[in-house]
Amino acid sequence: MNLGYIQASFVDLLRPLVYTLKVALMQDQTPDIQGIVDEALPNTLFRVTLSTGEQVLCYLAGKMRLHRIKVLVGDKVLVKLEPYGGKARIMRRL
Repeated sequence: MNLGYIQASFVDLLRPLVYTLKVALMQDQTPDIQGIVDEALPNTLFRVTLSTGEQVLCYLAGKMRLHRIKVLVGDKVLVKLEPYGGKARIMRRL
């Protein structure tokens, strides 16, 4: 019996699963905040004022681009902030 080989292969099978779970948990920890679109910029970028009063540069989520959902100035949107700062993602039009 070669148990070392079996244990190594089992660990190799679990490694991608653990990484996927870590990434999923990181994505769920970012808050969703409501905001109002102030300005429409080129390349589906928007300047949004959040409910906290902060202004953020946002881009459209992939599903919104795919289904060609239009976002206009003055629309209320749901924004998902990135954990690293910088840009935010417009997840939904309210």
